[in-house]
Amino acid sequence: AIATLKPGEVSFAIDVAPVLIESCLSCHGGLETESGFSMAAFSRLLRGGGSGVAVQPGQSAESLLVKKIRGTGIDGQR
Repeated sequence: AIATLKPGEVSFAIDVAPVLIESCLSCHGGLETESGFSMAAFSRLLRGGGSGVAVQPGQSAESLLVKKIRGTGIDGQR
């Protein structure tokens, strides 16, 4: 069954995954990944990598992944 989104809700599959696939998987999608961080599966995305946990559920502004995408409050590459 397909879930119906309410206005303002975000779908990982529709809104987030395509951005990660296009912009991130070249370095974070295989077996040998940059900083040990893989986005090849949702569970691996949540696990994080060498820089720690990348996603803070319910606290997107505090998530390392969001900070990296924005290029703010980070060390290292984005």
